[in-house]
Amino acid sequence: MLTKTCKWCHQTQSLDKFPKHKAMADGHLNKCASCCREYVNAHRKTPAGKASRQKEKQYPDNKKRYKQTEKGKQAAKRYKRDPVKESAKGAVAYALRQGKLTKEPCFVCGEKALAHHSSYATDMKLAVTWLCLHHHNQLHNEHKGYKTWV
Repeated sequence: MLTKTCKWCHQTQSLDKFPKHKAMADGHLNKCASCCREYVNAHRKTPAGKASRQKEKQYPDNKKRYKQTEKGKQAAKRYKRDPVKESAKGAVAYALRQGKLTKEPCFVCGEKALAHHSSYATDMKLAVTWLCLHHHNQLHNEHKGYKTWV
């Protein structure tokens, strides 16, 4: 087992007690994790540490500025969900809670299943087929070209 001496407490400990750090020759920081924790706790009590914590609270402003940039708009677009699909998922979840729908095993193999909507039309929200994750992804891959999650 490889060991290293901490530059702060001068104790020799195993290498897994030192945080990883790419800039160091051996790939680990020169102070152990407990010394790092002590340093951070002491730093937070200083005026400089309090100022850096105050900057962290300004994050909502930074986030707002980022969302206005082109890169931020593209990122938001990637994570935006389709409201029609979300409405259908919500309707199934509500029907399950109310007892109007019951969860069934996979239509193909009998495993634990997910609800699959063949249509997201308003009158078809509760018309679902129960498929396990594997068969659900397989159906999407074959028919709609969706990427797989397995």
